[in-house]
Amino acid sequence: MERITVLLIGLLIGGHTALAQCVVSKDVYGQIVTTCEVYESGLSTAPSHKQETYLGSPFLTYPAWQMGTVQIEPGGKEVACELAYDLVANEVQCHFEANSPLSRLTPYAFTIDGLTFVRQLSDLPGGLAKRYTTVLYAGPTKLTKSIISRLVPTLTTNGYDKSSVFQGHYQQKETYYIQKGDAQPELTSLDEASLLKTLHGRSTPLATNAPTRQLPADEVIKMLMNYDSVSAIANLSKPALSTDALFNQQLTRELSYPNQAWLAGVYGRVYVGFTVNEQGQLGELVTLSPENIGYGLDQAVKRALKQVGTLKPAYQGRYALPVAFTYDHTQDTRDAYVPVNVLAPERYVDRILLTEFVVPIKVAKPVPTIREVWGFYK
Repeated sequence: MERITVLLIGLLIGGHTALAQCVVSKDVYGQIVTTCEVYESGLSTAPSHKQETYLGSPFLTYPAWQMGTVQIEPGGKEVACELAYDLVANEVQCHFEANSPLSRLTPYAFTIDGLTFVRQLSDLPGGLAKRYTTVLYAGPTKLTKSIISRLVPTLTTNGYDKSSVFQGHYQQKETYYIQKGDAQPELTSLDEASLLKTLHGRSTPLATNAPTRQLPADEVIKMLMNYDSVSAIANLSKPALSTDALFNQQLTRELSYPNQAWLAGVYGRVYVGFTVNEQGQLGELVTLSPENIGYGLDQAVKRALKQVGTLKPAYQGRYALPVAFTYDHTQDTRDAYVPVNVLAPERYVDRILLTEFVVPIKVAKPVPTIREVWGFYK
């Protein structure tokens, strides 16, 4: 029977932490199990000892210890060691030399069992800040995966009847992220609706009946390869700023449908002009299209642009950004209301016209009328 001993670790038992000497092995059925000698001590009780067995292991691999490499800092040297990746504690345990003391690390990157994990230095959405991710697809649109684990105690109905020989099991959870270019990774599920939403953001309205079929990772990778191929061709005809992943992500996050507009059943298209200076800073925001006084569509676009960080100095220039606010009502049998008014080219003749952003809203609240607003020129 293959066995691997784990040094003293902390287990949460009965609301407090107990020390445990654990052994990870395979039982007669070929299952990976973790057997722990648990030592508890309380303020009012004498120290106690018991043995507990859990199905599975807190580690990524079996055996837990594998030859690999660690990279302590970005750009640093990769150092070989025998290491184990603890998915519960989110730490790397390492022996740099035979019989050397155990080192507990949180390196920038490490490689184990042929997989390279990189520590996310910025916060990830979904409560996985500073987790490690491994790359599944390394194209212009990256697919990465984070793995965590937790110990789930086995519930018993009384002190005599036990539904399992195990006192608990280790439950692994995989979380997936999509990263477009220099943008931050975005949390996604591997179903078609989530992937479409993550890939297109608000720039493309989604059908309300988008499929939710779960896809295997290899099928998602094929989808991303096709997406990158199609995007590369489409981007050839787009202004450079419209293809910048970070600009698109920041603007998508900040753009929202104004409350006063959707409550009034109003939709429309607005054009906002702005400049990017030699330092990559945005400024000189101005409404180019007729104002929609009272509904806040152009103000929503200006607020979003003010939240966009510094861009690449190479984007220096004057721009016109069209944004379409589309309206979809649950009680209406027709498709979403899409604005038809467009700005005459002479109104932005000295500016680069960017690819249009689409901000959709789906409303269930009854409204008297649904109408497009275009306003008037000053």
